[in-house]
Amino acid sequence: MLDLCTVHDVHVVVVSIPPNAMPAIQEQVERLNARLHALCKERGVPYVDLDPMLMRDGLLDPALTYDGLHLNGTGYKVLAEALRPHLE
Repeated sequence: MLDLCTVHDVHVVVVSIPPNAMPAIQEQVERLNARLHALCKERGVPYVDLDPMLMRDGLLDPALTYDGLHLNGTGYKVLAEALRPHLE
């Protein structure tokens, strides 16, 4: 997809998979995000790491979710602020 977007001059920003509150799944998410980050570095594509904004104690901050997986309104506000500089 990155190659296709590049060929067609589409501005791409890759966003990490958001954290969750399930430790076993979070480990898998972190491995996948590391691969995404490496791919973005290799291709010169911006990568937005959501973990610093959405995590607390290594998992999704409970204040930003209603079920440990999906963001609540406050979580989406944090996400929007992380993306805003890349969309202007």
